Amino acid sequence: VKMNQGGVKHVSSNKRLFLIFVCLLIALCSFLFILKLEDNIPCIRCVMPSINAGNTHPSPVASDIVTYHNPKDTRSGECLKNYFEDILLIIVYHFPFYESIPLLKSFYQDAFKNIVICGSKNYSHHHIMVVDVGGGYFGYECVGEAIRRLGELIFGNNRKKEDELKTLRRRHDDIPLFPISESRLEPSLSMLSKDPLKSSSRRRDRNNPKTSTFVNSVLDESTIESLIDKMKSGMEIKDAKASEIMDVYEAKLTSLQTKESHLQDLLEAKTLALAQSDRMISQYRCRRAQSEAECTKLRHMLQETEKRCEAQNEQIHGFAESETASCQQIEKLKIQIKNLQMTAREHEQLKIASAEQTTRLETLKEALTAAQKEHESQSELNEMLRRHKDNLKNQHDCAIRQLHQLEEERKKIMQQLQQKDLKINEYSETLRAQAEDLQNKENEISQLGKSFTLTKAELDKKEQARKELAHKVGSLELVCGQREKVVKERELQLKDLQEHLDKYAQMSAMIHSLTGGTVPIVNNEEKPGTISKKK
Repeated sequence: VKMNQGGVKHVSSNKRLFLIFVCLLIALCSFLFILKLEDNIPCIRCVMPSINAGNTHPSPVASDIVTYHNPKDTRSGECLKNYFEDILLIIVYHFPFYESIPLLKSFYQDAFKNIVICGSKNYSHHHIMVVDVGGGYFGYECVGEAIRRLGELIFGNNRKKEDELKTLRRRHDDIPLFPISESRLEPSLSMLSKDPLKSSSRRRDRNNPKTSTFVNSVLDESTIESLIDKMKSGMEIKDAKASEIMDVYEAKLTSLQTKESHLQDLLEAKTLALAQSDRMISQYRCRRAQSEAECTKLRHMLQETEKRCEAQNEQIHGFAESETASCQQIEKLKIQIKNLQMTAREHEQLKIASAEQTTRLETLKEALTAAQKEHESQSELNEMLRRHKDNLKNQHDCAIRQLHQLEEERKKIMQQLQQKDLKINEYSETLRAQAEDLQNKENEISQLGKSFTLTKAELDKKEQARKELAHKVGSLELVCGQREKVVKERELQLKDLQEHLDKYAQMSAMIHSLTGGTVPIVNNEEKPGTISKKK
């Protein structure tokens, strides 16, 4: 019974371990799915140069400068050492408004602390720089893909930037068109500083070349507008030369051209970012659907395994009950065997007692023979010594008495011997019956052992069959999942074909309605080319 209880406990512990293992599998699948999603999110690990609080963002410079990438700064390829296969060279475009994008700002502040930058010492003044990323970030097959993903990252918040550009244009158009002094320029700059993209420029040094160029451009625009107003009002222009006016117009045109090119670049990058985001959303939805399908499959598998475990537990309980019954029978047989052994020991003791009594009988027989011999000698002596009859009468009487006593004792002993012989015969018969019972019991025990071995073999066969059935069920489930995927794909194809058929039906209906006389009458003055175009 203790063995059976231990087996049941072992089965329950196995069930708990199986449930824990299934939970760990589900957690692992979800973790791998999250890792796949994170790998598919377009984020470029990039490093921006450290810029002090008092400096402005550098303006773009052409990439054909000699100091763009100095081979001496790489220290004869030290930055490429130990990263021959895992090095990724990313060309990073240093846009001046990267601080307003939270993703780039977080990468600049927190990520990539142990990265070697291959470039000149004054790389902060360049438009392009090369960044050496160590092992672990390998995965971009070409630099073009890295640039494209960086563009997607920079222009991810395109709507916000469009609104900010619109507000900048409106505020820029609201600047006064007459010549402005420094006292009148400061409030306009304060208005521009309200914009999040230009909030940092207010904190920076005004002696910086970029801020000075911005102020000069504003002054030039105000002077140009004042000159235009004077020309429209008919006033004479006496305070300016023609060359200065031409320079001002040229500066205005160049600034407008640069703004136009910059806006075109922004629009192209935003369109690319929108397309990439749509593609990523579709991929995410597909993978989410796949993960949900996998989760449902795992749930069904869990339910089936629990049902199988319950059925197996019931079988195990039945086997345990049968084992307990057989153990009880075996214990009863052991008790009977012990009783038989006790009777055998008593029989041996009786044998020993009977042997002692036989020895006593032999001694008594010898005594009888001796007494008979003495009696014969005495009778001879009596014949020979009749004369001494009177003297020996008393002795003779005593001897006769002794003989009578001995004969009585002998009779009693003979009766006892007969009784003991009867008892011995009875004990021998009981021993024979018990021996036959022992043989029968031993035969029954051997038969029970054979049946137990047969049941064990049948159990092993059933377990093997159960494993084979489980394997077949798993393969059938995989095949069903594949067939369901194929059916879903065919249903999607049918939906697409149905949509195409609907479109063609609409087109045919339109053509039929047009050919049925609903075309409007064309005037005779119109050309035949226009009529054909309308058709």
